[in-house]
Amino acid sequence: MIGWLLRTGKRWQYRGFKPGHIFDIRVDDMAFRMSFGDYRLSGAIIERIEGRREPSTVAIIKSLVHEGSHVLELGGCYGYFTMIMSRCAGESGRVVSIEGTPNNLRILENNLQLNVAGNVQTYNVFVTSRASEARFTPDERHPYGAISRLGGEVSESGDTVSVPAVRLSTFLEDIQFEPDHIFMDIE
Repeated sequence: MIGWLLRTGKRWQYRGFKPGHIFDIRVDDMAFRMSFGDYRLSGAIIERIEGRREPSTVAIIKSLVHEGSHVLELGGCYGYFTMIMSRCAGESGRVVSIEGTPNNLRILENNLQLNVAGNVQTYNVFVTSRASEARFTPDERHPYGAISRLGGEVSESGDTVSVPAVRLSTFLEDIQFEPDHIFMDIE
């Protein structure tokens, strides 16, 4: 009951923010800005806004990723961990972020532009060997539907967005990238 009250109170605290609001995020000694598009501000997003999303993951990233590191990120989502890795890798490092969901890619790229994260390259590809593409409905926010449709026909009415499917080894060879670290936040 207490946990529910705390979560509800946090959502209530953020109720006045309009979609697309830009938040100033502080994670330990790092500061950056993020927007979450038109996503509802709840649980995991509020933890990101408050700079307290998965503190053990942040500690691991900060202990492993150093100036000049090359990081492959599978599942960039909104860019919270992307920004932390970008800051840790510094100007001489490189972060390659793969985000398969088109809606999340737009948010990720917007957040990278907000922070002028020039050491990050984003790719809208779907990592699988089961199909040549993944298909998303225009408003789809998670990969679950696309995963269930891999290699099959799309049964929903309306338009779909096609995202190329790649084998990871071939993709890395194509972009000539050899990561020092691989970070995965995927389904």
